[in-house]
Amino acid sequence: MFINKMIFSAKHNSGFLCTAIILLIFITGCGNRSQSHSGGSKSKDTLSASQAVQGINIEKVSKAKFTAVGSVRIALPKDAGPVLKNISALFVRQVQQRCKAKVAEDLDAALTVELAIEPGIGAEGFRIEDGKAGTIRIIGNDERGTLYGIGKFLRTSRYDQGGFTAGTWRGTSVPEKPVRGIYLATHFHNFYESAPVAEVQQYVEDLALWGYNALLVWYPMNIFSGFDDPVAVEYRDRLHAILNVARAIGLDAAYGEIANGGYSTSPDSIRAVKCINHGAQFEVDVCPSKPGGTEYVLKNAAKLLQEFADVKPKYYFIWPYDNGGCNCEKCQPWGTNGFLRMARLMAEQQRKFNPESRTILGTWLFSPTEWLEINKMFSVQPPEWVDYMMNEWLNDRTTPVGSPGGFPALSFPEITMLAWQPWGGYGATPLPERYQAEWRNRSRSLSGGFPYSEGIYDDINKVMFAQFYWQPDRSAADILKEYISFEYSPDVVDDITRAVGILERNHKRDEIQRSAEEAFLLIQKSEEKMTLQAQLAWRWRILALRALIDQEIFRTTPPPVFKQVNSRGRYTATIYRGEALSQAFTELSVIYHAEKTDREDVNEVWMLPPKVLIGNRKTP
Repeated sequence: MFINKMIFSAKHNSGFLCTAIILLIFITGCGNRSQSHSGGSKSKDTLSASQAVQGINIEKVSKAKFTAVGSVRIALPKDAGPVLKNISALFVRQVQQRCKAKVAEDLDAALTVELAIEPGIGAEGFRIEDGKAGTIRIIGNDERGTLYGIGKFLRTSRYDQGGFTAGTWRGTSVPEKPVRGIYLATHFHNFYESAPVAEVQQYVEDLALWGYNALLVWYPMNIFSGFDDPVAVEYRDRLHAILNVARAIGLDAAYGEIANGGYSTSPDSIRAVKCINHGAQFEVDVCPSKPGGTEYVLKNAAKLLQEFADVKPKYYFIWPYDNGGCNCEKCQPWGTNGFLRMARLMAEQQRKFNPESRTILGTWLFSPTEWLEINKMFSVQPPEWVDYMMNEWLNDRTTPVGSPGGFPALSFPEITMLAWQPWGGYGATPLPERYQAEWRNRSRSLSGGFPYSEGIYDDINKVMFAQFYWQPDRSAADILKEYISFEYSPDVVDDITRAVGILERNHKRDEIQRSAEEAFLLIQKSEEKMTLQAQLAWRWRILALRALIDQEIFRTTPPPVFKQVNSRGRYTATIYRGEALSQAFTELSVIYHAEKTDREDVNEVWMLPPKVLIGNRKTP
C-alpha cells in the first residue's frame, strides 16, 4: 500500500507523474580572506573593522508567542537595491511553496518580517531579533548577511499548522570560513545540464540560504567542436543564466579551466601524451610543449574569459588532472612542470581581464612526489600569481606538508559519487557521520572550500559543508536535524534522523542489512505527519525512494543484481529484478531529468538509475 502511495500519489493527485513532481519539487561572492583561518600568510585582502569579526554564534529564544498566520508582510529598507529585493523575493517563494500563507509588501498582516542592513555585525553575518509587537527583524551586516539571516529564519519556522508559524530562534551568527563555495559539475547530462534552467536557478538560491557565497560552474570544452559550435553557444548561455541568478542574490561567480584542455577538433599535432593513474584524460587534451600548443590553450582561454567577463568571476580555478595532463618528456612530471608553466600563463592572462579576481591552483590527483616537489618549490619562492591552493580533500598525504607555500587552503570535498554505481542511482546519499569525521581532521587548516557535486541526490551532504564552513564546530547531527525540520517537519526529526543513520550504514549496495526494513517503516511513519507540499517535494521523494529501494534489494532472494558491460568491457548498467524497483528507478529518472542521458556513453551512464529486469524485458 505504502509503495503504491509513494510512487503514484503525485500522479493521482496532480496528473502525470512528471508534471506533478517537477512542478512541486522545488518547494524548497566571495568572502574576504582572513589570515586567522588561512593555513598560511599569503592572503592579500585587507579587512575593515566590521569584516574582521568571524565565527560568532550567539543563540537565544524569543519570548514572544507566535501562532500560524495566513499572511506575512515583508518590509524592506526604502533604499533597498536589486540584490536585497531579489533576496526578499526568495523569502516569498520559500514560504508560499511550503504552505498556504501569502507574503507581500503591501499586506495588512498579523506578522511583519522586516529586513535591514546594519554594518558592524561581522562580514556576511546576521542578527535576528524581535521588533515591536508582531514584527521580527532580520538584520544583515551586508546584503549577504540578510540572505543568510532569512535562511536561518526559514529553517527554524513551521509550515504545517495551517499557515506560517514564525520560528523563535534569535541571536547573532557570523561565518568563520570566508570562502564557502559549491561546484555544480555541469556535464554528462546530469541534473545541472539537463533540468530546465529555472529549476537549477531555484536550486542555487536554495543552497545559498544555507550559507554558500560562491558558485563554480564548468565548461566541458572537449565535447564541442569549437567556440562557435551552436551547442557550445547554447551551453554558455545556460552557464550565464545559472551564474547570473547567483549574482542576483549577492553570491560570487567562480569559473574553472583545465590547464591544457582542447576542443574535439584540437589538431593532432599538438595533442598530449596520456598520464597514467591520474583520472580521466581526453584524447583532445593539448601538449603545451609542442609548437603551437601553448598558444592554442591561451587563445581558447582568452575567449572564455571575455565571454564570462560580465559575471565578474571572483575566483578562477586552474585544474591539473582528471581531466588534463601531459606525460611527454618536456611536460613531465605534469603537476610540477608543464602544469605550473601553463597555470602561470593562464593566471596572468585572466588578471588582464579581471584584476580583482583570485586564482585558485588545483592539486587534484597530485602524486606524492609532486606534492613534495611543489612544497619545496613554493617554500623557496611562493608565486605571485597564486592566491589559494585547492588541496585534495580525501588525501592524507596533504597532512604532513600542509598547504604549499603557506597559501590559504581550500578543500574539494567528494560528496557525490562514493561507492555507488551509478552515482545517485538509488536516491538520496546522506553521509553525515562520514563527513563529520573527515571534517574534524581538516577544519582548522582551511579557509573554506568547494564541494564537488554531480546531482541533487547529495543535497544533505551539500548542506553539511555549507554549515561546516559557516560554523566549524557545529555537529553534523545538529545540521541534519535542522535540515529535517525545515524540509520535512519538526515532528519527524527523531525518526528521520534514525532512518538516515541506517541508510548511511547501508550505503554499500552489496552490504544492505535487515535494518533497511526499519528505515522504510520510519519513512512511512514520518510521511503521515508531513504536509502534502513536503511529501511531493523532490527532497522527500529521493529520501523515501532510497528507503524503499534498500528494502527491496535486501528482501530479494536470490540477490537481484548483475552488471552489464559493453563490447569494450566498460560498465553500462546495474540490472535488478522487480516491479517495485522498476517504478522507483523510473521516478528517480524523472526527478533527475535523465531522459536525454545515454546509457551507452561511458561517462553519462553514471547519471542513470539502474535497469530492472521484469520477466524477460528490461526497463530503459
